[in-house]
Amino acid sequence: GMVSLSAGILRAAEVIIHSLRGGEILVLTAQSDDDYKMHAIVRAAQTIICDQASFTRVKAAIQDARDDLIRAPQIICCENYIGTTSINLLKRELGLE
Repeated sequence: GMVSLSAGILRAAEVIIHSLRGGEILVLTAQSDDDYKMHAIVRAAQTIICDQASFTRVKAAIQDARDDLIRAPQIICCENYIGTTSINLLKRELGLE
């Protein structure tokens, strides 16, 4: 499963995973504000990949479903997809620093 704030990142990641693994795995995605889909992912997934902004919501959803789960899914929290160096360079270019 994948959870993110960004629908665009979810679509791109899903396309990449399908291109690499095809039908070998089922990929479920949800934006972090979609509680229904997130709870479905928590109940079905072995592994959940999320961004830092969604991490606490994913952990809370797992805690809510704890009694219904045989094994809690593993959570992999990804770094920001725009690096700190890039953000700092952009701020400097825009005169925000």
